[in-house]
Parts: sequence; C-alpha cells; structure tokens
Amino acid sequence: MNPSSFDRRALGRIRQPRINICGAKAYPLTLAKLTFFRTSLTASDNILSSGRRAIVTGKINLKALLANAKPEMQEGTFVFCTLANSEQIPATVKPILTFREQEGMTIVIRREEAERVGLAYQFASRLITLRVHSSLDAVGFLAAITARLAKADISVNAVSAFYHDHLFVPHQRAAEALRLLQNLSNAD
Repeated sequence: MNPSSFDRRALGRIRQPRINICGAKAYPLTLAKLTFFRTSLTASDNILSSGRRAIVTGKINLKALLANAKPEMQEGTFVFCTLANSEQIPATVKPILTFREQEGMTIVIRREEAERVGLAYQFASRLITLRVHSSLDAVGFLAAITARLAKADISVNAVSAFYHDHLFVPHQRAAEALRLLQNLSNAD
C-alpha cells in the first residue's frame, strides 16, 4: 500500500474540529480556515476580516485563573442606584452596568454622575477588574475570590462579563482588597 494514499484515507476518517463565530453554524475547521482565522484576528479586538467578531474562549482551570488574575483598580468611585422599570436613564448618565429586576432597574454609575442628576445611591465602591480572560463556564473562580475577601471581612459585589470578572468593593477598603487579590496565587 502506498503510504501517501493511506495517509489521505486516514485523514478522511478523522473528525474535523468545528468553529462557531457569533452563533453562526459550526463549520469544519481545516488548516486553510485555521490560517485564515489566525491571520484575521487581532489581539486587541478579535474581529475577523469579514467584520464578524470571533468567539474567543477564556480559561477554565482554577489554578491558572488564580495565578493569572491580574487585578487592576479602575479610576473613580462607583455607586448603585435604582430606577423604576418605567423610568428612563437620564440622558447625561453613562452606566457601566444595568440590570433589570422585577422591582426595578439597577444602574451602576460614577458617584459624581449620581450626585449631578440627584439620584439616590448606595454602596460607594471601587471597581477592581480581574484581567485574566475567564470562561463563563469556569467553576470556583469567583467563589475563591469572594472567599478570600470574606476572610478579611470585605464585602464584594461581583459581576461576570464576557471577557473578565469585575469586583465592586467598599471604597474605604479597596487598597486592602487589591493587595489580597494580588497575592491569590500564593493563597493557602
């Protein structure tokens, strides 16, 4: 048997991996397509040359997540406000987070914005972003993070977004929280 013909037949029986792009159908992934995707993606925005955003999966290994958390304090003080579901967000307010519940809509905005438009607020906090790209399927990452902060009696409101996890911690304890999180990989 000719080795090259054997190789081609064997390759034909191998299941090809598939890739999904923004919920599109799964397409067989060939070397040519892999090269296209690799060269079409940029590190900063993950946009394919076709203009569609590529789905880039994050880390799921807990040890790797904790070792690479890279907590980063964001500028400013953030507050939690609530509006009735029938109310509109004031046009001059730019929330970094909105969430609708049955009782009303929560918005998280900078404290200066809330004071400027006269919105009542609670929980003046600093925002710490964990720069590791964590998967939405990761198990135990936020549990380990919040347990570490709870051990130090620091409250936290955690938000998972597509690429990163974000922690709102009391502004007066933010520096302490950041120090604790920077040493996660050394946790016992």
